Amino acid sequence: AELLTIQVSGHLENVQLYEQIRSNNNQMRAILDSTRDSIILLDAQGRLIDANISAESLLNISIEDYLYLDFAELIMSIANSESQADIADKGLMRLARDLRLQSQNINRHAFQLRVGGQIHYIESVGSPVMESPNDMMGRLLTLRDVTEERRLAEWREEVSHMLVHDLREPLSS
Repeated sequence: AELLTIQVSGHLENVQLYEQIRSNNNQMRAILDSTRDSIILLDAQGRLIDANISAESLLNISIEDYLYLDFAELIMSIANSESQADIADKGLMRLARDLRLQSQNINRHAFQLRVGGQIHYIESVGSPVMESPNDMMGRLLTLRDVTEERRLAEWREEVSHMLVHDLREPLSS
């Protein structure tokens, strides 16, 4: 009877630990899925382990279809797709190259991506995920859509140019 009590107690403790882990995983998923930035986790070989909803939307893919596949190949196939053909920017190819090199450095890239018929300006930051100081277990890739910020900067520059031009005309007369 005592052995049975110990076993039941152990099982109850395991159930509580499992529930706590599941709850923490759900919280982490909610946080990742609520951010606007695309967050992508790769393993040490460059294969896709996980990504948030923003990444699926930005890349226009279903993450489940690409789990455990080489992410650099996915990026190259997106870069070479017909929807990207008229974009001269080669930033996606540079991103794919850096992912293949598996550098332990932080890499930054800027590139254009056609999403839903519109060109979006993307900034990416790739960071190593270290298990120990000399052991890289993967990479964390963050893609940020800066299209709105870029368009606002262009608009601000255009307005400033118009103001300078409009003020210069009366002054020169």
